[in-house]
Amino acid sequence: MALLSACLRLRSRHPSHCLTRHAANGAETYAPRLIAKRWASQASTSSFNTLDCLVLLPNADDAIIDAAKLRDYLLSTQHPLGRFKARFFGALGFSADRWQELESALRTQHLTQLAEQGAAIGGGQKFMIQAILTGPNGQTAVVVSVWFVRLGEAVPRFVTAYPGGSQ
Repeated sequence: MALLSACLRLRSRHPSHCLTRHAANGAETYAPRLIAKRWASQASTSSFNTLDCLVLLPNADDAIIDAAKLRDYLLSTQHPLGRFKARFFGALGFSADRWQELESALRTQHLTQLAEQGAAIGGGQKFMIQAILTGPNGQTAVVVSVWFVRLGEAVPRFVTAYPGGSQ
């Protein structure tokens, strides 16, 4: 019942996501159609205590990715904090002088994936996408990208990206 009420809350915030009935070991549960994370791994168990509600990032086609955030932070080998991320993204073949490649990769490889809805904070809603990112040199890695939709706006804004471990 807790899962149903959590998904109904999600549906009220995202009415385009319909509820779908799932049966596992004779028990019926309801969840938004677009969720799947952990479903397969828990399919053999009789209880679903935790199920992440994943959604497509709203208005992903219009997402705002600030060039300076990519060029001067994530891909900058000189930035005090960003230089560590720059080393990671550099290993995938991304560089500050070709920051557009990372922007394009985020748009085509991340914004098309399901997002985990993070905590709603005073200024809006946070989303995180954990997916494989393939760089210009063909190397791949799991990357988490963070997006934020401000209150009163409908367009997600890129916040940051970082290594995501294994998927």
